[in-house]
Amino acid sequence: MGFMALAGCANWNMQPEIAVRNNSLGDRVDRADRPAGQGDSIGDAPGDNNQLLKQPFNERLRATAVPSIKSDAPQKADEVEAPALPETAVDASVPPLILPAFIDVVFGEILKVPYSTGPEVAARKDVIQLRSSGALSAPDFLHLVSVALKDYGIRVSPQNGLYVVIADANARQRRPQFLRSRSRQSTPAALRPVVQFVQMQAIDSNNMRNLLLQAFPRGGALEVTNDTTTGSVILTGLPEDVDAALEIIETMDDLAFANSEVMQFKPIFWQVEEMAEQLAKILRAEGWQASVGERQFLPIHMVPVPFSNSLLVFVREEEARQRVLYWLNSWISPRKRGILIRFSFMMCKIPMPHPLPKPPMPF
Repeated sequence: MGFMALAGCANWNMQPEIAVRNNSLGDRVDRADRPAGQGDSIGDAPGDNNQLLKQPFNERLRATAVPSIKSDAPQKADEVEAPALPETAVDASVPPLILPAFIDVVFGEILKVPYSTGPEVAARKDVIQLRSSGALSAPDFLHLVSVALKDYGIRVSPQNGLYVVIADANARQRRPQFLRSRSRQSTPAALRPVVQFVQMQAIDSNNMRNLLLQAFPRGGALEVTNDTTTGSVILTGLPEDVDAALEIIETMDDLAFANSEVMQFKPIFWQVEEMAEQLAKILRAEGWQASVGERQFLPIHMVPVPFSNSLLVFVREEEARQRVLYWLNSWISPRKRGILIRFSFMMCKIPMPHPLPKPPMPF
């Protein structure tokens, strides 16, 4: 007797209690009685001892703050010995004078501090005048003078107990000082070039170099290179130019999700890689910028961890965080009465002639 499955055949010798009805066996299979008070959800049946299946959403979600690596205040380099300035206010107005005479009046008569000038400065014939609204403190007046002289290509710096006033070109020709730190000068630095190695902590050194070249173009006051082996940016220039670049680095070199929140979620009914991809697709469909993996790091970034079946979600904005939580929460609930597998089948009897007729013998 042969059997085969054909659609449209009549039922054959099937017991009514297991007959297919509505294309589902879910309501026809005998089930063990549940103790009173238990529901129909997965994890409630007597054989379901896994308490993880009954954990509420909040117990499977953990939020952790992402720290910032930026320091509250910049580190200070060793201070340069500088002559003492007057404690009283000084007259901040200087009449028009040629550069050598202007320097003599400012440092010798107004500030009354020891100073020296280079030969190039002593030969200058440029005329300079300084005006202010009134009396200033001596440190403020010195800063104002230094800024004014810088426009003439002249640098002022304390060195060995006196103020050295030399041309900018001569200052760049001095033997450089090499530093390997993020320290910034807290006082006017010595007039010798600085070569400072700054190791990046968060931003790629190539990206930081390109950023600094926007502020300090090639051939300008500061030379910027990078070392990809150590992830460092190399700054070469006079101290105040290097200090300006360090300020940019301190501002920009921080973690992408610093001072934000990372959420760790452990799904039960999902493989974490599939959940990450589906969640990213839905968020992108809604208009959010979401990424998965290591190629992109968008404002909503997800990292699946297959070993622990955990999903890490990095997010900055509170609105985006709430949207991620909404979708995660909507996906954790199992269907009532378990996961119902639907299938359909039909059995029918095909009559076969018995015995089979013998084929005619050939002549």
